[in-house]
Amino acid sequence: MSTPSYKEQSVAKGARIEASKKFLSSTRKCLTQLEVIQENQVPKISHLTFDDDEQLFKVFFPIKDHHLYLVICIDSVSCSRPKWSYIQQGNGVLFAAASDTLTFEELQAMTSIKATEGWSKGQLKKNSSNQNEVHRYSSFTFEPIREGFVYMTEKLTTLLDMLEADIEGVRRLAEVANAGIQVYTYDFAEYGNLPGVHLSKEVIRKLGNMHLDIDFEMYVNGNLLK
Repeated sequence: MSTPSYKEQSVAKGARIEASKKFLSSTRKCLTQLEVIQENQVPKISHLTFDDDEQLFKVFFPIKDHHLYLVICIDSVSCSRPKWSYIQQGNGVLFAAASDTLTFEELQAMTSIKATEGWSKGQLKKNSSNQNEVHRYSSFTFEPIREGFVYMTEKLTTLLDMLEADIEGVRRLAEVANAGIQVYTYDFAEYGNLPGVHLSKEVIRKLGNMHLDIDFEMYVNGNLLK
């Protein structure tokens, strides 16, 4: 990992102070019900980026016990003064194929795309409280971007582009297994407004071309803020 620049260190310091002291009313509201994860007794930073459109630094803090992030926006001139903050949803976007009859190795053999996770039916489950519990089906999973703070649309576009590298292999999986795109979103109730989901014509075209369904599972945390 590269050493943060002086500017990035200043931005991180300013954001951590805001996450701890809650000077902004938006931060106080966000953290009324939520708590940022601490690391070495300071708020943990998952990601720091510069938004060219808004000309702001954005610092992402993971929320304890939730797939959510507190985002603190830092002024690009001072590189330390917080301007506003908000809660950003976490999400997961992946391609999955499940089968009761084929093994993981047989599923993998159908495509050149390398699974990021998988198992065969009958294989012992990892990290299970029951040491004798086995998987009831075989699974092939491909999730190229695992970081929860990356926007769902960006993850979906990247995933489909990578799957298109082996359209025939993906189609074979769709024919012999229960295969498709799975999207998980985790949001915060906040003011009662939850974002909708938009699929562009291009995304729909690519899904149809690869013979894939897409499923959305949406979870909401917290209560309405007043």
